Amino acid sequence: MRSLERIVSAYLDLAEDYKLCGNTQRALEVYQSAEEVFPEEQEILYRQAQIMSDTGRLEEGLTLCNKALELGF
Repeated sequence: MRSLERIVSAYLDLAEDYKLCGNTQRALEVYQSAEEVFPEEQEILYRQAQIMSDTGRLEEGLTLCNKALELGF
């Protein structure tokens, strides 16, 4: 695995851990930090969209999902 892939994976794993512990706000913060570093990483956008949808923030979730799809997710 390339070093950039490992960094993306670390962000994804950390955010998922927060999500699984019920701290969706912190998970979103991690995803947003990851998006700043990797703005074209579709998985980061998609996972943010999932949390937005799960927490009733449907418009934001749809925007992120569409962005991920535009990038080829």
